[in-house]
Amino acid sequence: MIFSFVLFFILSHCFCSPGICRLIAGEKELTQKEAGISYAFGTYLRADALLLFLLWTLSFFSIPYLYQGAGMLFLFVTVLFLKKMIKILNLQ
Repeated sequence: MIFSFVLFFILSHCFCSPGICRLIAGEKELTQKEAGISYAFGTYLRADALLLFLLWTLSFFSIPYLYQGAGMLFLFVTVLFLKKMIKILNLQ
């Protein structure tokens, strides 16, 4: 689980950083919509990385319903991400 946290955190940094996004895009400049999607996906990955880290640190304790609560938080973060994506994609 800690490796997933590190991977998600690195990927979120790549998607949120404008310089790295330009480097990944190559010669073509990102449009405003593409930059918004990239930033939103990066913040989503960062929130997931934080939840994975919290789940990993709390897994050493015997907390009942820990994984169900974490699953609900993941679902909540995903719904917020999808709402943000709908707003970005509707702006044309």
